[in-house]
Amino acid sequence: GGRLYLCTRSSAWWRNLRHGRPVELRLRGRDVAAMPVVVDPASDEALAALRAFLTANPRTGEMLYAVRSGPGHRPNEEDLRREVLRSVVVRMDVAAGR
Repeated sequence: GGRLYLCTRSSAWWRNLRHGRPVELRLRGRDVAAMPVVVDPASDEALAALRAFLTANPRTGEMLYAVRSGPGHRPNEEDLRREVLRSVVVRMDVAAGR
């Protein structure tokens, strides 16, 4: 059990997840059930998720999100706060065991 965050700026795939129906994901070779939740872009949760994603993927931040990378590959906070409002963050609440 846990949470997984998916982030996008330009794709429309996330629209299929707006209806609150469970989905099945393949994670590390296993099928797991998850409940998708589209996160409010103005929330602290969306900001934290996008920050974590772009910290782990600074080139993606620079190329796709217009977020500059600062010291330690941390996203520039001003850029991040602007871009989270233009992005979609989907939280996957993953069911325990299966």
